[in-house]
Amino acid sequence: MLDTTKTAIAHRVKTLIADYITPYPSDAAHIRDDLELALDLGVDSMDCVALALAVEQEFEIEVMDGDIKSFDTVGDLIEFVIAELAEQKREVMA
Repeated sequence: MLDTTKTAIAHRVKTLIADYITPYPSDAAHIRDDLELALDLGVDSMDCVALALAVEQEFEIEVMDGDIKSFDTVGDLIEFVIAELAEQKREVMA
């Protein structure tokens, strides 16, 4: 079972960014919630696709094309994942 605490989700999202997005190998601990995906991390449209696919696989959620492009910061992406996982949990419990 996936650890769905906010801290665990944040770490996993930051690890995905470190693995798939940063131009050099990076430690997830150096990726802060307030970093802007485009300005600070250099995320472009191709990176958005890679990141969306990585998030979908890691968390077993659907990321629509427009969703990933609408996130300004790492924290925005983390909050999206948390919200999607909470929605899945509500649907399962209903």
